[in-house]
Amino acid sequence: MRTIKTPLVAGMALLRTRFRLSVTPALLVLGMFCSDSMQAATPAGSVVGDPFTCTEVIGMMTTGEWYNAGFETALGAELGPKWQGRFAHYGYVMEYAKPGSYAWSPTPVGGVNSVSLTAPCIQNANAPDRIVYQAWSWELTSEEAWVQNLEAALTTIREKRPSARRIELMTIVRCPMNEWCHPDRPPLGADTDHNATKQDCHVPPYVDTSFAKVAANHPGLVKVAPRFEAHACAAKIDGIHLGDQNRAVATDIGTHYK
Repeated sequence: MRTIKTPLVAGMALLRTRFRLSVTPALLVLGMFCSDSMQAATPAGSVVGDPFTCTEVIGMMTTGEWYNAGFETALGAELGPKWQGRFAHYGYVMEYAKPGSYAWSPTPVGGVNSVSLTAPCIQNANAPDRIVYQAWSWELTSEEAWVQNLEAALTTIREKRPSARRIELMTIVRCPMNEWCHPDRPPLGADTDHNATKQDCHVPPYVDTSFAKVAANHPGLVKVAPRFEAHACAAKIDGIHLGDQNRAVATDIGTHYK
């Protein structure tokens, strides 16, 4: 039996057809808008939420002291093996900026200018996808000098570790409340990087602003790590060697990256 279309039924069918035709383009435009908005909300090169197969901590000998005081243990059995470290005595920011520096030795080095390496990541040890770089020098006393040297170090790090999708800049571990541990508050300046009696764990404001500026120069790649502090001054003041405070600091930093 055929359906007989009355004028009313035919009119309703035409209306439905026109409604579908008019709504479909609108939905397509809305979908394109939402897609563009989602892409704009995620910066190019962003690695938020992505897993890192190997993170390398690069820094000074004192960096290695808290790293080896239980940092990987604090990360846990699953994350710990995905981290490795490189620590150079006198490995200041100017040193890591030099591509031919001893600080970049592929093997451990003894002596005064020593380099220690931890056990490698269980995967991609030669191509880490994240770098946590603890940069420091007491001899840089202005924001301009810090920006210049950090940029130079970043250039070398990117040459040495082209696989890195993220580089985090970290200062030294600060004195409690970023105050001073040395009672005489030694001033920063020339001839301080090799003289522990003139070194303290206070981080001046211009260091933090320089880190922020450098990170802003490399959106999606460079970030600034949290400002970690010692729980107390070391029982024996010796430069920025944390001594008995290393274990607590290792736990704090490991908990952050967990």
